[in-house]
Amino acid sequence: MRNIRIRIPSVLRRYTGGRSEVQAGGTTVGEALASLYGTYGALMDWLADGKGGLNGLARVLLDGRDIRTLAGLASPVQGGAVLSIEYEGRATAQSA
Repeated sequence: MRNIRIRIPSVLRRYTGGRSEVQAGGTTVGEALASLYGTYGALMDWLADGKGGLNGLARVLLDGRDIRTLAGLASPVQGGAVLSIEYEGRATAQSA
């Protein structure tokens, strides 16, 4: 398992105990997100689509590149990689 940094947008930090960045493991973006969900399960409700993908409100960048332009959740990650989560559902997440 590789050590991956995941940046959390401010609107979702309530689900990471206020942390702006957390650590996850994995060799792909999907594995890193599964590791994230394993530690911070409530994030799955806000990010996942229920079919193994991301919902339409979430976007993930791998070292600054949108994973949709790479191999999606199958995109390989190197140790020290940075995943940045962007979330468009600000009003919904804040009211939860």
